[in-house]
Amino acid sequence: MIPFINKQKEIKFITNNKFLLNEFPIEKYSKNLPNWYKNIDINVNKYTKNNKLSSKACSGMLDYFKKVYILRWNFDLEININDDETFNYKTINNNMLKSITWFSKEMYSMHTPIADNKLTLNTLKLETNWKIISHSRGSVLFTEPFFDYQRDYRIIPGIIEPKFSNSVIVIIEPLKEKIILKRGEPALAIIPLENQIITNSLGNKKDLDLIEKNNYEFETNNKYWYEKNRIKNS
Repeated sequence: MIPFINKQKEIKFITNNKFLLNEFPIEKYSKNLPNWYKNIDINVNKYTKNNKLSSKACSGMLDYFKKVYILRWNFDLEININDDETFNYKTINNNMLKSITWFSKEMYSMHTPIADNKLTLNTLKLETNWKIISHSRGSVLFTEPFFDYQRDYRIIPGIIEPKFSNSVIVIIEPLKEKIILKRGEPALAIIPLENQIITNSLGNKKDLDLIEKNNYEFETNNKYWYEKNRIKNS
């Protein structure tokens, strides 16, 4: 039996690539836990004479894994950060990412308290092959996939309303001169802030029409387009 989904509480991640959808769907973190966490024994007496329980019994951690959705990289990629505030990477095609662009320092990083760090002085914007949509109001947090410690970068978090903004973008600050993105590893943690249901599918005409409408609003409203869109539709 197909479970009932309240369409007013649904947030859809759509793609035009059925192979991406099948291999790396956006799903709960609990479906594919970090190996180090899976290997913890719940009883610490395995490691010490103490008879208490380990962090595996912590309700906060368990609920984090059960509530958070994970978008995973669907490719391997090496990005090199250069001293002249540029970057380079091996050839990439649209089946991997839509684009990689470089936020110049004037846009963000020169204004931060860590602007004297040449690595974090610029930020990378990776637009994925996913779009996020919803036909009702509700916010979603994009943030660091916590508990994934083997990372060469830090993610800049953000909250969007997928009724109005549809791109799924990972914005990162480099922490090393060489950034390694590994196929299957967590790229982005997604947290529905109003208890929405997250689903995955191939995009249909209704979905694509909503995205086209929002793109039109973006192009015509230009500055402050997002706030104008939200106010107009509130």
